[in-house]
Amino acid sequence: MPASSQAPASMAELRMPVLIAAVATALMRLAASVTPGAPPFQRRQEFAAVLAHSLEQHRVLCDLLSARAGVLEHNVSAGVAARYKKAALDNVAALAALARRRLPELGDHADRFCAEAIMVSGAVWTRARPSAAMLAAYEADPSLAALRMDFATTLREMLTTLITGTLARTEHGGAPSRA
Repeated sequence: MPASSQAPASMAELRMPVLIAAVATALMRLAASVTPGAPPFQRRQEFAAVLAHSLEQHRVLCDLLSARAGVLEHNVSAGVAARYKKAALDNVAALAALARRRLPELGDHADRFCAEAIMVSGAVWTRARPSAAMLAAYEADPSLAALRMDFATTLREMLTTLITGTLARTEHGGAPSRA
């Protein structure tokens, strides 16, 4: 392997534990932030808002979430990848346990929702942080301004939609597909 490909592997291996620790911190904050006994739609909105706000406060976590599938998971050894994926599954399970406590209507679909929420979070983070060239394009052409997005607002709206859509599919007998 060329020397240049060793550096990203080392960086990725160093960042994996940071990602895992940051998720754990965000989960602790989420646990106490959704009103028990509130109407279902209010709890869904609160869960989405708190998760979005928690992630916004953890910029390194968001950077890592946005880079994990395209970069970090491609530049590590099989052993590091396996350890990371096992820790990621544990983090999804922990988030899903919180989701089931605060949004019991998710039931068995909480794990799927949480895995998708993490994936969406990385994508939104990337899009909400445009390059200098994109910022210049937005400035030069005001018609492009609609493409700019605020991370927390966009993620909150997407997570609320994801929760609602997951529930709508399950309530109508359609389990979310894996295809």
